Amino acid sequence: MTTVDCISVFSETEYERERATAIDDLAPDCCCENKPVTKHSESPVLDSEYLIRIIVDDTHIKCEDGVSRLKSSFFQDATTVGASTLRLGKASRREFEQTVKLLTEGKTKKDGSPKTIIGYVLISAKQVREFTHALRINEDENRAHDPNSDSTETLTEKVMRVLSTYATGYEDRPHHSDVFSCNCHLSTRSGRTRHAVKFGELVADNFTTIDDIEELYCLADT
Repeated sequence: MTTVDCISVFSETEYERERATAIDDLAPDCCCENKPVTKHSESPVLDSEYLIRIIVDDTHIKCEDGVSRLKSSFFQDATTVGASTLRLGKASRREFEQTVKLLTEGKTKKDGSPKTIIGYVLISAKQVREFTHALRINEDENRAHDPNSDSTETLTEKVMRVLSTYATGYEDRPHHSDVFSCNCHLSTRSGRTRHAVKFGELVADNFTTIDDIEELYCLADT
């Protein structure tokens, strides 16, 4: 059995737009979840952990009838570059501050006003890993069914994991983590988008709004 060098996999794919698919190709079956995948991460993300997805207005927010709501696409980065999160109980205030800076500094909304942090969503790592979906698979070639194909395919439907989460720490944010699509070769791009939207809907009730940025920093490890 080939041993996967997980740090190399994540280093080599860092700047790829379709990073989720690239990681899945190089490290199939979520085989890197049980270890840190960067030299700056001390430990893998455990099932018992909670992840914090910081919500930016207007990147993740739409306004309807004067009420701010999460966009259905707020988790869609998981299908490509990874849905960025911080690890609750581990990330320091400095890490939170640096993340806020990266998300907002010099960035504006469509109306020209500065982007702001409006809240966060708390996500269970176990919930990410237990999220499944029925996939239509071409058994002959072990890939996703192509609905536009004229060829005869032997199809089967399997309920499988579609999301994974990894400890993707950086030098200035060692307790950073990402959620990615997984089993990408068994689903289409549109299918992966649907999975991310459905998971986003599942955790949307965990959306907490904040009036002051200190309410976010209170989540930092002290």
